[in-house]
Amino acid sequence: MKISGIMVNGMPLIIPDNSSSTGYFKAFMNYCIQNFPVTHLDSVILNKYFKPEQNHPDFRQGIFYNRIIGFNGVFYSTYSNNERKILIMETIAEDLGLNLRIITRNNH
Repeated sequence: MKISGIMVNGMPLIIPDNSSSTGYFKAFMNYCIQNFPVTHLDSVILNKYFKPEQNHPDFRQGIFYNRIIGFNGVFYSTYSNNERKILIMETIAEDLGLNLRIITRNNH
């Protein structure tokens, strides 16, 4: 399954680099960082995915494979398969009260 689009509260997210699943994931995570104080909210979910430092031990394999992304001083890992990225985005959107629509297509 490949992510081919994301809508947040009825508006499509702009993909700055490429239209890969990781590009859409990064656009969503950056949107959350830009619009919410994700590292300052008292949320177990947000604290699981967003960290104030690049080498946080929770990133484990993401650090090893150089898959940690920093945006506005907040860090997150892109080291997940597409199904996991979708689950992470859905979980974060629910926690933040966002209306999220992820458009997917098969990899055929």
